Amino acid sequence: MRIGDAAKALGVARETIRSWERRGLIPPARRDRNQQRRYTRQDLERIRHVVFPRREQDNEQAAQRLGRLATLVGRLDSLNAPFPGPGGDAPGDAGEAAEPECS
Repeated sequence: MRIGDAAKALGVARETIRSWERRGLIPPARRDRNQQRRYTRQDLERIRHVVFPRREQDNEQAAQRLGRLATLVGRLDSLNAPFPGPGGDAPGDAGEAAEPECS
């Protein structure tokens, strides 16, 4: 099958398959007389076993990075909390002394 059919069977774009080949994630495809890539069902199975577990691992690592980022953002948000006033209350709390009114 040609690259378009292989891409459709794998659920990816043709350029993705080309990129995997350039990056060495998959071996170069066999070529026909017209130098077009040709794939067999066995080729697709090998690609599934080599590339997709790697994509799942990348997704897991990305999720871990997002979790660490969320923790960091939470810590930064706590640094932006209002600083307590002299009585222990944050400015604007009920315990803060009222401004004297001018008449």
